[in-house]
Amino acid sequence: MIHSPSTVYSGSSPCDARRQSAVSLSFLPLLLLLLLVLTGCHVDRTLDVTSSVIAGEYGKARTYVRKNLNKDRSDREYLLDRMMLGILTVADGHPYSAQVTFEEVYETLRKQGLNADKTVSSVVLNEDVKIWKGEPFEQALAFAYYGIQQAELNQWDNTRAAAAGSLFQLRDFGKNEKGERINTLEIAQRSIEAEQKASGKPAAKDDYINSGYAVRESNFTLGYILHGLASAQLNRQQEANDFFNVAAQVDPNIKPLVDQLKSGQYNTILIVSHGLGPRKVAYGPDNALSKFAPRYPSDGAPLLVSAAGGGQAGYPIVCDVNGMATDHMWNNLEDVRQAKSLIGNVLLVGGGITTGIGLDRGNSEAALIGVGLMAAGALLKVSSHADTRYCNVMPQRVYVVPLQITGANAKIALQVQGKSQSQMTLAGLSPPGPGQPAQLRYVRLVAGSPGAGGPPPAWAASGQINYVSTQLNNVPPSPLPYILGGNDVRSPNPRVLASYANQPGLGSLTPAELEDLYRTEGIALAVEDQGGFAGMHILEGGNSLVEPLAGTAGFARLFGAVRPPYVPTSPKVQGMMRTK
Repeated sequence: MIHSPSTVYSGSSPCDARRQSAVSLSFLPLLLLLLLVLTGCHVDRTLDVTSSVIAGEYGKARTYVRKNLNKDRSDREYLLDRMMLGILTVADGHPYSAQVTFEEVYETLRKQGLNADKTVSSVVLNEDVKIWKGEPFEQALAFAYYGIQQAELNQWDNTRAAAAGSLFQLRDFGKNEKGERINTLEIAQRSIEAEQKASGKPAAKDDYINSGYAVRESNFTLGYILHGLASAQLNRQQEANDFFNVAAQVDPNIKPLVDQLKSGQYNTILIVSHGLGPRKVAYGPDNALSKFAPRYPSDGAPLLVSAAGGGQAGYPIVCDVNGMATDHMWNNLEDVRQAKSLIGNVLLVGGGITTGIGLDRGNSEAALIGVGLMAAGALLKVSSHADTRYCNVMPQRVYVVPLQITGANAKIALQVQGKSQSQMTLAGLSPPGPGQPAQLRYVRLVAGSPGAGGPPPAWAASGQINYVSTQLNNVPPSPLPYILGGNDVRSPNPRVLASYANQPGLGSLTPAELEDLYRTEGIALAVEDQGGFAGMHILEGGNSLVEPLAGTAGFARLFGAVRPPYVPTSPKVQGMMRTK
Protein backbone atom coordinates (compact mmCIF):
# COMPACT_ATOMS: atom_id res chain seq x y z
CA MET A 1 0.00 0.00 0.00
CA ILE A 2 1.29 3.50 -0.87
CA HIS A 3 0.76 6.02 1.88
CA SER A 4 0.27 9.72 1.42
CA PRO A 5 2.48 12.04 3.52
CA SER A 6 -0.46 12.82 5.83
CA THR A 7 -0.93 9.10 6.55
CA VAL A 8 2.75 8.68 7.40
CA TYR A 9 2.74 11.37 10.09
CA SER A 10 -0.80 10.88 11.32
CA GLY A 11 -0.87 10.16 15.05
CA SER A 12 2.90 10.03 15.38
CA SER A 13 4.75 11.46 18.35
CA PRO A 14 7.46 14.17 18.07
CA CYS A 15 10.01 11.41 18.70
CA ASP A 16 8.59 9.40 15.79
CA ALA A 17 8.74 12.44 13.52
CA ARG A 18 12.38 13.07 14.44
CA ARG A 19 13.16 9.41 13.82
CA GLN A 20 11.44 9.56 10.40
CA SER A 21 13.32 12.75 9.60
CA ALA A 22 16.64 11.14 10.56
CA VAL A 23 15.94 8.13 8.33
CA SER A 24 15.01 10.36 5.41
CA LEU A 25 18.02 12.61 5.92
CA SER A 26 20.27 9.56 5.99
CA PHE A 27 19.78 9.36 2.23
CA LEU A 28 21.28 12.81 1.69
CA PRO A 29 24.91 11.62 1.48
CA LEU A 30 23.90 9.09 -1.18
CA LEU A 31 22.07 11.74 -3.15
CA LEU A 32 24.99 14.13 -2.89
CA LEU A 33 27.36 11.34 -4.00
CA LEU A 34 25.11 10.70 -6.98
CA LEU A 35 25.20 14.40 -7.69
CA LEU A 36 29.00 14.38 -7.74
CA VAL A 37 29.04 11.37 -10.08
CA LEU A 38 26.57 12.97 -12.44
CA THR A 39 28.59 16.17 -12.63
CA GLY A 40 31.99 14.48 -12.97
CA CYS A 41 34.21 15.04 -15.99
CA HIS A 42 34.58 12.43 -18.68
CA VAL A 43 37.70 10.30 -18.67
CA ASP A 44 40.33 11.34 -21.19
CA ARG A 45 40.99 8.17 -23.19
CA THR A 46 43.83 9.78 -25.12
CA LEU A 47 46.46 10.16 -22.38
CA ASP A 48 48.36 7.01 -23.37
CA VAL A 49 48.15 8.03 -27.02
CA THR A 50 49.60 11.47 -26.31
CA SER A 51 52.69 10.15 -24.56
CA SER A 52 53.32 7.69 -27.40
CA VAL A 53 52.99 10.43 -30.02
CA ILE A 54 55.37 12.71 -28.14
CA ALA A 55 57.97 9.90 -28.20
CA GLY A 56 57.35 9.08 -31.87
CA GLU A 57 55.97 5.64 -31.02
CA TYR A 58 53.20 5.77 -33.61
CA GLY A 59 52.88 1.99 -33.81
CA LYS A 60 51.83 1.79 -30.16
CA ALA A 61 49.54 4.79 -30.53
CA ARG A 62 47.63 3.58 -33.58
CA THR A 63 47.12 0.03 -32.30
CA TYR A 64 45.86 1.40 -28.97
CA VAL A 65 43.34 3.67 -30.69
CA ARG A 66 42.13 0.87 -32.97
CA LYS A 67 41.65 -1.47 -30.02
CA ASN A 68 39.54 1.14 -28.21
CA LEU A 69 37.46 2.53 -31.08
CA ASN A 70 34.09 3.92 -30.05
CA LYS A 71 31.31 1.88 -31.67
CA ASP A 72 28.41 4.31 -31.04
CA ARG A 73 27.83 6.35 -34.20
CA SER A 74 25.79 8.92 -32.26
CA ASP A 75 28.74 9.69 -29.94
CA ARG A 76 31.06 12.49 -30.98
CA GLU A 77 34.02 10.27 -30.14
CA TYR A 78 32.97 7.92 -32.96
CA LEU A 79 34.39 10.18 -35.66
CA LEU A 80 37.13 11.61 -33.44
CA ASP A 81 38.51 8.12 -32.83
CA ARG A 82 38.60 7.43 -36.56
CA MET A 83 40.26 10.75 -37.30
CA MET A 84 42.91 9.85 -34.72
CA LEU A 85 43.35 6.34 -36.09
CA GLY A 86 43.76 7.54 -39.68
CA ILE A 87 46.26 10.26 -38.76
CA LEU A 88 48.36 7.94 -36.60
CA THR A 89 48.33 5.13 -39.15
CA VAL A 90 49.63 7.47 -41.85
CA ALA A 91 52.18 8.88 -39.39
CA ASP A 92 53.46 5.32 -38.90
CA GLY A 93 53.93 4.87 -42.65
CA HIS A 94 50.97 2.57 -43.36
CA PRO A 95 48.71 4.29 -45.92
CA TYR A 96 47.22 0.95 -47.04
CA SER A 97 46.13 0.19 -43.47
CA ALA A 98 44.48 3.61 -43.25
CA GLN A 99 42.31 3.07 -46.33
CA VAL A 100 39.14 1.74 -44.68
CA THR A 101 39.36 4.24 -41.82
CA PHE A 102 39.77 7.26 -44.07
CA GLU A 103 37.02 6.10 -46.41
CA GLU A 104 34.60 6.18 -43.48
CA VAL A 105 35.87 9.57 -42.29
CA TYR A 106 35.68 10.99 -45.81
CA GLU A 107 32.19 9.68 -46.51
CA THR A 108 30.92 11.06 -43.19
CA LEU A 109 32.43 14.49 -43.75
CA ARG A 110 31.21 14.86 -47.32
CA LYS A 111 27.59 14.03 -46.47
CA GLN A 112 25.04 16.77 -45.97
CA GLY A 113 26.56 19.10 -43.47
CA LEU A 114 27.04 22.31 -45.40
CA ASN A 115 24.67 25.23 -45.06
CA ALA A 116 23.07 27.09 -47.94
CA ASP A 117 26.04 29.47 -48.07
CA LYS A 118 28.50 26.50 -48.21
CA THR A 119 29.87 27.12 -44.74
CA VAL A 120 30.43 24.01 -42.65
CA SER A 121 28.16 22.44 -40.04
CA SER A 122 29.17 20.42 -36.99
CA VAL A 123 26.57 17.68 -37.37
CA VAL A 124 24.87 15.68 -40.07
CA LEU A 125 21.49 14.03 -39.66
CA ASN A 126 21.44 10.61 -41.26
CA GLU A 127 18.51 8.29 -40.62
CA ASP A 128 17.62 10.25 -37.48
CA VAL A 129 21.10 9.82 -36.00
CA LYS A 130 23.10 12.88 -35.03
CA ILE A 131 26.69 12.38 -36.15
CA TRP A 132 29.20 14.84 -34.78
CA LYS A 133 31.75 15.89 -37.38
CA GLY A 134 34.30 17.91 -35.43
CA GLU A 135 35.28 21.55 -35.45
CA PRO A 136 35.65 23.03 -38.95
CA PHE A 137 39.44 23.11 -38.65
CA GLU A 138 39.44 19.42 -37.63
CA GLN A 139 37.28 18.63 -40.64
CA ALA A 140 39.57 20.51 -43.02
CA LEU A 141 42.63 18.73 -41.65
CA ALA A 142 40.87 15.36 -41.84
CA PHE A 143 40.14 16.00 -45.55
CA ALA A 144 43.79 16.98 -46.02
CA TYR A 145 45.01 13.81 -44.30
CA TYR A 146 42.81 11.69 -46.52
CA GLY A 147 44.31 13.48 -49.52
CA ILE A 148 47.82 12.82 -48.21
CA GLN A 149 47.04 9.14 -47.64
CA GLN A 150 45.67 8.80 -51.18
CA ALA A 151 48.72 10.56 -52.64
CA GLU A 152 51.01 8.06 -50.88
CA LEU A 153 49.07 5.38 -52.76
CA ASN A 154 49.55 7.40 -55.98
CA GLN A 155 45.79 8.03 -56.21
CA TRP A 156 46.13 11.69 -57.12
CA ASP A 157 42.56 12.01 -58.40
CA ASN A 158 41.27 11.16 -54.93
CA THR A 159 43.77 13.60 -53.42
CA ARG A 160 42.36 16.33 -55.65
CA ALA A 161 38.80 15.56 -54.52
CA ALA A 162 39.78 15.46 -50.83
CA ALA A 163 41.67 18.76 -51.11
CA ALA A 164 38.62 20.37 -52.72
CA GLY A 165 36.52 19.13 -49.79
CA SER A 166 38.86 20.84 -47.33
CA LEU A 167 38.30 24.27 -48.91
CA PHE A 168 34.76 24.99 -47.68
CA GLN A 169 33.72 28.57 -46.95
CA LEU A 170 34.02 30.09 -43.47
CA ARG A 171 31.88 32.29 -41.22
CA ASP A 172 33.56 35.55 -40.29
CA PHE A 173 32.02 37.56 -37.43
CA GLY A 174 34.63 40.24 -37.88
CA LYS A 175 36.46 42.29 -35.25
CA ASN A 176 35.56 44.01 -31.99
CA GLU A 177 35.79 47.68 -31.13
CA LYS A 178 39.53 47.32 -30.46
CA GLY A 179 40.16 45.98 -33.94
CA GLU A 180 40.87 42.48 -32.61
CA ARG A 181 39.41 39.29 -34.01
CA ILE A 182 36.17 38.63 -32.11
CA ASN A 183 36.22 35.51 -29.91
CA THR A 184 33.48 33.05 -28.97
CA LEU A 185 32.67 34.80 -25.69
CA GLU A 186 32.03 38.05 -27.53
CA ILE A 187 29.96 36.18 -30.12
CA ALA A 188 27.88 34.67 -27.28
CA GLN A 189 27.39 38.10 -25.70
CA ARG A 190 26.31 39.63 -28.99
CA SER A 191 23.98 36.69 -29.60
CA ILE A 192 22.33 37.21 -26.18
CA GLU A 193 21.95 40.92 -26.86
CA ALA A 194 20.35 40.16 -30.23
CA GLU A 195 17.92 37.71 -28.58
CA GLN A 196 16.98 40.27 -25.92
CA LYS A 197 16.21 42.81 -28.58
CA ALA A 198 14.09 40.20 -30.35
CA SER A 199 12.16 39.32 -27.14
CA GLY A 200 8.83 37.72 -27.86
CA LYS A 201 9.95 36.54 -31.27
CA PRO A 202 10.93 32.87 -30.89
CA ALA A 203 11.74 32.60 -34.56
CA ALA A 204 14.49 35.17 -34.06
CA LYS A 205 16.45 32.96 -31.64
CA ASP A 206 20.08 32.52 -32.69
CA ASP A 207 19.56 35.08 -35.46
CA TYR A 208 22.98 36.60 -34.81
CA ILE A 209 24.78 33.26 -34.98
CA ASN A 210 22.88 32.30 -38.11
CA SER A 211 23.20 35.57 -39.98
CA GLY A 212 25.58 37.97 -38.22
CA TYR A 213 28.59 36.91 -40.24
CA ALA A 214 30.16 37.40 -43.64
CA VAL A 215 30.97 34.39 -45.79
CA ARG A 216 34.67 34.12 -46.55
CA GLU A 217 36.62 31.85 -48.84
CA SER A 218 38.85 29.40 -47.04
CA ASN A 219 42.32 30.48 -45.90
CA PHE A 220 43.45 26.85 -45.56
CA THR A 221 46.82 27.12 -47.30
CA LEU A 222 47.60 23.41 -47.02
CA GLY A 223 44.35 22.58 -48.84
CA TYR A 224 45.23 24.86 -51.75
CA ILE A 225 48.73 23.39 -52.02
CA LEU A 226 47.45 19.81 -51.95
CA HIS A 227 44.94 20.64 -54.65
CA GLY A 228 47.69 22.22 -56.73
CA LEU A 229 49.99 19.22 -56.28
CA ALA A 230 47.26 16.78 -57.27
CA SER A 231 46.28 18.84 -60.31
CA ALA A 232 49.92 18.98 -61.44
CA GLN A 233 50.31 15.19 -61.23
CA LEU A 234 47.11 14.83 -63.26
CA ASN A 235 48.58 17.10 -65.99
CA ARG A 236 46.23 19.97 -65.16
CA GLN A 237 49.01 22.51 -64.84
CA GLN A 238 46.97 25.70 -65.27
CA GLU A 239 44.57 24.54 -62.57
CA ALA A 240 47.55 23.68 -60.38
CA ASN A 241 49.03 27.14 -60.82
CA ASP A 242 45.71 28.77 -59.94
CA PHE A 243 45.59 26.94 -56.61
CA PHE A 244 49.27 27.59 -55.92
CA ASN A 245 48.70 31.30 -56.57
CA VAL A 246 45.78 31.43 -54.12
CA ALA A 247 47.99 29.80 -51.48
CA ALA A 248 50.60 32.53 -51.97
CA GLN A 249 47.92 35.22 -51.74
CA VAL A 250 46.66 33.80 -48.45
CA ASP A 251 50.21 33.59 -47.06
CA PRO A 252 52.83 35.69 -48.93
CA ASN A 253 55.58 34.08 -46.81
CA ILE A 254 55.30 30.88 -48.83
CA LYS A 255 55.74 32.51 -52.26
CA PRO A 256 59.27 31.04 -52.78
CA LEU A 257 57.84 27.58 -52.04
CA VAL A 258 54.96 28.20 -54.43
CA ASP A 259 57.36 29.27 -57.18
CA GLN A 260 59.29 26.03 -56.71
CA LEU A 261 56.08 24.00 -56.90
CA LYS A 262 54.98 25.83 -60.06
CA SER A 263 58.30 25.05 -61.69
CA GLY A 264 57.65 21.33 -61.42
CA GLN A 265 61.30 20.66 -60.58
CA TYR A 266 60.64 17.87 -58.09
CA ASN A 267 59.84 14.18 -58.12
CA THR A 268 59.23 13.70 -54.39
CA ILE A 269 57.07 15.69 -51.99
CA LEU A 270 57.44 15.45 -48.24
CA ILE A 271 54.55 16.58 -46.06
CA VAL A 272 56.27 17.09 -42.71
CA SER A 273 54.48 17.78 -39.42
CA HIS A 274 55.68 18.52 -35.92
CA GLY A 275 54.31 18.99 -32.40
CA LEU A 276 50.80 18.53 -31.07
CA GLY A 277 47.92 20.81 -31.90
CA PRO A 278 46.09 22.85 -29.26
CA ARG A 279 44.00 21.46 -26.41
CA LYS A 280 40.29 22.27 -26.17
CA VAL A 281 39.41 23.84 -22.82
CA ALA A 282 36.24 25.17 -21.23
CA TYR A 283 35.95 28.77 -20.08
CA GLY A 284 33.46 31.58 -19.49
CA PRO A 285 30.30 31.48 -17.35
CA ASP A 286 29.98 27.99 -15.83
CA ASN A 287 32.60 26.86 -18.37
CA ALA A 288 29.84 26.84 -20.96
CA LEU A 289 32.11 28.00 -23.78
CA SER A 290 35.23 26.44 -25.27
CA LYS A 291 38.44 27.59 -26.85
CA PHE A 292 41.71 26.05 -27.96
CA ALA A 293 44.89 26.60 -25.94
CA PRO A 294 48.29 25.81 -27.54
CA ARG A 295 50.24 22.84 -26.22
CA TYR A 296 53.22 23.54 -28.47
CA PRO A 297 53.90 27.23 -29.21
CA SER A 298 53.63 28.75 -32.65
CA ASP A 299 56.66 30.40 -34.20
CA GLY A 300 58.13 31.03 -37.60
CA ALA A 301 60.88 28.40 -37.39
CA PRO A 302 61.58 26.93 -40.83
CA LEU A 303 62.16 23.26 -41.55
CA LEU A 304 65.83 22.69 -42.40
CA VAL A 305 66.31 20.02 -45.08
CA SER A 306 69.57 18.61 -46.40
CA ALA A 307 70.44 15.64 -48.60
CA ALA A 308 73.73 13.81 -49.01
CA GLY A 309 75.93 15.73 -51.42
CA GLY A 310 73.66 18.77 -51.35
CA GLY A 311 73.28 21.93 -49.34
CA GLN A 312 70.76 22.82 -46.66
CA ALA A 313 67.53 24.62 -47.47
CA GLY A 314 64.81 26.08 -45.27
CA TYR A 315 61.08 25.64 -45.88
CA PRO A 316 58.29 27.77 -44.35
CA ILE A 317 55.31 26.62 -42.32
CA VAL A 318 52.25 26.19 -44.54
CA CYS A 319 49.76 25.38 -41.78
CA ASP A 320 49.77 26.55 -38.16
CA VAL A 321 47.04 24.53 -36.45
CA ASN A 322 47.18 26.79 -33.39
CA GLY A 323 46.27 29.73 -35.58
CA MET A 324 43.39 27.89 -37.21
CA ALA A 325 41.94 26.61 -33.94
CA THR A 326 42.01 29.98 -32.18
CA ASP A 327 40.24 31.80 -35.04
CA HIS A 328 36.46 31.80 -34.61
CA MET A 329 36.05 31.17 -38.35
CA TRP A 330 37.36 27.64 -37.78
CA ASN A 331 35.03 26.86 -34.84
CA ASN A 332 31.43 25.70 -35.13
CA LEU A 333 30.08 27.67 -32.10
CA GLU A 334 28.05 24.64 -31.02
CA ASP A 335 28.63 25.43 -27.35
CA VAL A 336 27.38 29.00 -27.81
CA ARG A 337 24.05 27.67 -29.06
CA GLN A 338 23.68 25.11 -26.29
CA ALA A 339 24.77 27.08 -23.21
CA LYS A 340 22.24 26.75 -20.37
CA SER A 341 24.30 27.90 -17.41
CA LEU A 342 21.89 30.66 -16.39
CA ILE A 343 19.10 28.14 -15.80
CA GLY A 344 21.52 25.90 -13.94
CA ASN A 345 22.62 28.74 -11.65
CA VAL A 346 19.04 29.65 -10.75
CA LEU A 347 18.14 26.09 -9.83
CA LEU A 348 21.32 25.58 -7.82
CA VAL A 349 20.76 28.74 -5.81
CA GLY A 350 17.11 27.90 -5.21
CA GLY A 351 17.93 24.31 -4.29
CA GLY A 352 20.62 25.40 -1.83
CA ILE A 353 18.21 27.72 -0.03
CA THR A 354 15.49 25.07 0.18
CA THR A 355 17.91 22.44 1.50
CA GLY A 356 19.26 24.79 4.15
CA ILE A 357 15.80 25.68 5.44
CA GLY A 358 14.77 22.03 5.52
CA LEU A 359 17.81 20.98 7.53
CA ASP A 360 17.43 23.87 10.00
CA ARG A 361 13.80 22.99 10.68
CA GLY A 362 14.30 19.19 10.66
CA ASN A 363 12.02 18.96 7.60
CA SER A 364 13.36 16.06 5.57
CA GLU A 365 10.88 16.61 2.75
CA ALA A 366 12.04 20.16 2.20
CA ALA A 367 15.67 19.06 2.36
CA LEU A 368 15.10 16.27 -0.14
CA ILE A 369 13.24 18.61 -2.47
CA GLY A 370 16.16 21.01 -2.20
CA VAL A 371 18.64 18.27 -3.06
CA GLY A 372 16.48 17.31 -6.01
CA LEU A 373 16.52 20.88 -7.25
CA MET A 374 20.28 21.00 -6.82
CA ALA A 375 20.64 17.76 -8.76
CA ALA A 376 18.45 19.12 -11.56
CA GLY A 377 20.47 22.30 -11.62
CA ALA A 378 23.72 20.37 -11.66
CA LEU A 379 22.52 18.24 -14.54
CA LEU A 380 21.64 21.38 -16.47
CA LYS A 381 25.08 22.74 -15.67
CA VAL A 382 26.60 19.53 -17.00
CA SER A 383 24.68 20.00 -20.22
CA SER A 384 25.80 23.62 -20.40
CA HIS A 385 29.45 22.72 -19.73
CA ALA A 386 31.30 22.83 -23.02
CA ASP A 387 32.30 19.45 -24.38
CA THR A 388 36.08 19.57 -24.54
CA ARG A 389 36.71 16.41 -26.52
CA TYR A 390 38.81 17.01 -29.62
CA CYS A 391 41.11 15.24 -32.05
CA ASN A 392 44.05 14.90 -29.72
CA VAL A 393 46.71 13.95 -32.27
CA MET A 394 46.57 16.82 -34.74
CA PRO A 395 50.04 18.30 -35.31
CA GLN A 396 50.91 21.87 -34.37
CA ARG A 397 52.44 22.70 -37.77
CA VAL A 398 52.85 21.34 -41.28
CA TYR A 399 55.57 21.91 -43.89
CA VAL A 400 55.67 21.02 -47.60
CA VAL A 401 59.04 20.04 -49.11
CA PRO A 402 59.50 19.39 -52.85
CA LEU A 403 62.68 17.42 -53.64
CA GLN A 404 64.44 16.16 -56.73
CA ILE A 405 65.89 12.77 -55.77
CA THR A 406 68.34 11.33 -58.28
CA GLY A 407 70.01 8.36 -56.58
CA ALA A 408 68.77 5.18 -54.93
CA ASN A 409 68.37 4.92 -51.17
CA ALA A 410 68.83 8.65 -50.60
CA LYS A 411 69.33 10.01 -47.10
CA ILE A 412 67.46 13.19 -46.19
CA ALA A 413 68.01 15.03 -42.91
CA LEU A 414 65.16 17.07 -41.41
CA GLN A 415 64.97 19.37 -38.39
CA VAL A 416 62.77 22.23 -37.27
CA GLN A 417 65.18 25.09 -36.66
CA GLY A 418 65.98 25.43 -32.95
CA LYS A 419 64.25 22.17 -31.97
CA SER A 420 66.95 19.55 -31.56
CA GLN A 421 64.53 16.78 -30.60
CA SER A 422 62.89 17.04 -34.02
CA GLN A 423 65.95 15.77 -35.92
CA MET A 424 65.18 12.88 -38.25
CA THR A 425 67.13 11.28 -41.08
CA LEU A 426 65.09 9.47 -43.68
CA ALA A 427 66.74 6.56 -45.46
CA GLY A 428 65.60 4.36 -48.31
CA LEU A 429 63.95 6.87 -50.62
CA SER A 430 64.54 6.35 -54.33
CA PRO A 431 63.11 8.34 -57.24
CA PRO A 432 59.88 7.17 -58.87
CA GLY A 433 60.12 5.26 -62.13
CA PRO A 434 60.41 6.96 -65.53
CA GLY A 435 57.18 8.58 -66.64
CA GLN A 436 55.65 8.22 -63.18
CA PRO A 437 54.11 11.15 -61.28
CA ALA A 438 55.83 12.53 -58.22
CA GLN A 439 55.75 10.42 -55.07
CA LEU A 440 54.58 11.75 -51.72
CA ARG A 441 55.60 10.79 -48.20
CA TYR A 442 54.13 11.99 -44.92
CA VAL A 443 56.73 12.40 -42.18
CA ARG A 444 55.78 13.17 -38.60
CA LEU A 445 58.81 14.35 -36.65
CA VAL A 446 59.26 13.43 -33.00
CA ALA A 447 57.54 16.10 -30.93
CA GLY A 448 59.50 15.75 -27.71
CA SER A 449 58.46 17.80 -24.69
CA PRO A 450 57.41 21.39 -25.47
CA GLY A 451 60.35 23.75 -25.10
CA ALA A 452 62.75 20.99 -24.07
CA GLY A 453 66.12 20.52 -25.74
CA GLY A 454 68.26 17.44 -25.93
CA PRO A 455 68.93 14.84 -28.60
CA PRO A 456 66.30 13.01 -30.62
CA PRO A 457 65.71 9.26 -30.20
CA ALA A 458 68.67 7.31 -31.56
CA TRP A 459 66.60 5.71 -34.31
CA ALA A 460 65.38 9.08 -35.58
CA ALA A 461 68.83 10.47 -36.31
CA SER A 462 70.69 7.27 -37.26
CA GLY A 463 69.90 7.24 -40.97
CA GLN A 464 70.74 3.53 -40.93
CA ILE A 465 68.86 0.55 -42.34
CA ASN A 466 69.72 -2.34 -40.04
CA TYR A 467 67.35 -4.94 -41.52
CA VAL A 468 66.68 -6.34 -44.95
CA SER A 469 63.60 -4.68 -46.41
CA THR A 470 61.16 -5.82 -49.06
CA GLN A 471 61.23 -2.30 -50.53
CA LEU A 472 65.02 -1.96 -50.87
CA ASN A 473 67.84 -3.76 -52.59
CA ASN A 474 69.86 -4.14 -49.39
CA VAL A 475 70.18 -7.93 -49.35
CA PRO A 476 73.48 -9.26 -47.94
CA PRO A 477 75.19 -12.29 -49.57
CA SER A 478 73.67 -14.87 -47.21
CA PRO A 479 70.61 -13.44 -45.49
CA LEU A 480 68.82 -15.23 -42.68
CA PRO A 481 65.23 -14.61 -41.54
CA TYR A 482 64.86 -12.52 -38.39
CA ILE A 483 62.75 -15.26 -36.79
CA LEU A 484 65.74 -17.61 -37.14
CA GLY A 485 68.31 -15.23 -35.70
CA GLY A 486 69.11 -13.11 -38.78
CA ASN A 487 68.16 -9.61 -39.88
CA ASP A 488 65.85 -10.33 -42.83
CA VAL A 489 62.24 -9.20 -42.29
CA ARG A 490 61.06 -9.53 -45.88
CA SER A 491 57.74 -11.17 -46.59
CA PRO A 492 58.38 -14.69 -47.95
CA ASN A 493 58.10 -15.26 -51.69
CA PRO A 494 60.05 -17.33 -54.28
CA ARG A 495 62.64 -14.56 -54.82
CA VAL A 496 63.21 -14.22 -51.07
CA LEU A 497 63.44 -17.98 -50.68
CA ALA A 498 66.03 -18.16 -53.46
CA SER A 499 68.28 -15.78 -51.50
CA TYR A 500 68.37 -18.34 -48.66
CA ALA A 501 69.85 -21.05 -50.92
CA ASN A 502 73.20 -21.03 -49.10
CA GLN A 503 71.63 -21.30 -45.64
CA PRO A 504 71.62 -24.93 -44.35
CA GLY A 505 68.10 -26.28 -43.99
CA LEU A 506 66.46 -23.39 -45.83
CA GLY A 507 67.45 -23.99 -49.45
CA SER A 508 65.21 -27.07 -49.67
CA LEU A 509 62.11 -25.30 -48.36
CA THR A 510 59.19 -24.52 -50.66
CA PRO A 511 57.55 -21.08 -50.57
CA ALA A 512 54.54 -22.60 -48.78
CA GLU A 513 56.80 -24.19 -46.14
CA LEU A 514 58.56 -20.86 -45.58
CA GLU A 515 55.22 -19.12 -45.13
CA ASP A 516 54.20 -21.86 -42.71
CA LEU A 517 57.19 -21.02 -40.48
CA TYR A 518 55.82 -17.52 -39.99
CA ARG A 519 52.23 -18.65 -39.52
CA THR A 520 53.40 -21.20 -36.94
CA GLU A 521 54.73 -18.23 -34.97
CA GLY A 522 51.40 -16.39 -35.40
CA ILE A 523 52.97 -13.79 -37.70
CA ALA A 524 50.71 -12.18 -40.31
CA LEU A 525 52.28 -11.70 -43.74
CA ALA A 526 49.92 -9.18 -45.37
CA VAL A 527 47.39 -6.49 -44.54
CA GLU A 528 44.65 -8.79 -45.85
CA ASP A 529 45.57 -11.34 -43.17
CA GLN A 530 44.88 -8.73 -40.48
CA GLY A 531 41.47 -7.43 -41.43
CA GLY A 532 42.91 -4.65 -43.57
CA PHE A 533 44.95 -3.15 -40.73
CA ALA A 534 48.63 -3.95 -40.22
CA GLY A 535 49.38 -4.60 -36.57
CA MET A 536 52.64 -3.79 -34.82
CA HIS A 537 55.70 -5.11 -36.65
CA ILE A 538 57.72 -8.03 -35.30
CA LEU A 539 60.70 -5.68 -34.90
CA GLU A 540 58.75 -3.83 -32.20
CA GLY A 541 57.34 -6.90 -30.52
CA GLY A 542 54.23 -7.29 -32.67
CA ASN A 543 53.03 -10.07 -34.95
CA SER A 544 52.99 -8.40 -38.37
CA LEU A 545 55.53 -8.57 -41.19
CA VAL A 546 53.98 -5.63 -43.09
CA GLU A 547 56.54 -2.82 -43.42
CA PRO A 548 55.91 0.91 -43.26
CA LEU A 549 56.72 2.86 -46.40
CA ALA A 550 60.38 3.76 -46.78
CA GLY A 551 60.88 7.47 -46.20
CA THR A 552 58.48 7.70 -43.27
CA ALA A 553 58.94 8.00 -39.51
CA GLY A 554 57.59 4.48 -39.04
CA PHE A 555 60.24 3.03 -41.35
CA ALA A 556 63.00 5.03 -39.62
CA ARG A 557 61.83 3.84 -36.20
CA LEU A 558 61.80 0.15 -37.15
CA PHE A 559 64.83 -0.08 -39.41
CA GLY A 560 67.00 2.65 -37.88
CA ALA A 561 67.43 0.94 -34.50
CA VAL A 562 69.07 -2.36 -33.56
CA ARG A 563 66.39 -4.57 -32.08
CA PRO A 564 66.69 -7.49 -29.62
CA PRO A 565 66.86 -10.95 -31.21
CA TYR A 566 63.55 -12.62 -32.00
CA VAL A 567 62.34 -15.15 -29.41
CA PRO A 568 60.47 -18.05 -31.10
CA THR A 569 57.34 -19.41 -29.45
CA SER A 570 56.76 -22.59 -31.48
CA PRO A 571 58.86 -25.79 -31.03
CA LYS A 572 59.38 -26.01 -34.79
CA VAL A 573 61.02 -22.59 -35.12
CA GLN A 574 62.85 -23.00 -31.81
CA GLY A 575 64.42 -26.19 -33.15
CA MET A 576 65.45 -24.55 -36.41
CA MET A 577 67.00 -21.61 -34.59
CA ARG A 578 69.09 -23.92 -32.39
CA THR A 579 70.65 -25.45 -35.49
CA LYS A 580 71.89 -22.13 -36.85
